[in-house]
Amino acid sequence: MHSDADLRTFASDPAVHFGHDREAMHTLDPTELAELQLAALRMRFRDLRERVVKSSRIAARGSVARQSERVGPRAS
Repeated sequence: MHSDADLRTFASDPAVHFGHDREAMHTLDPTELAELQLAALRMRFRDLRERVVKSSRIAARGSVARQSERVGPRAS
């Protein structure tokens, strides 16, 4: 079982999670890697679930004209 801090580090910066050890990154047991990836994905989903739901509601109300519409500040 990995702590939330470990999962956050793995998800945001895998090199730091593995101590910048490429051999450790590439020799991790595939089953363990899959478990780590799934746990990190579940954590991200848990963290972002409310934002996704709100975005879906806004889109459903017609506030989003099309999926390709740019969101966020425009580059100058």
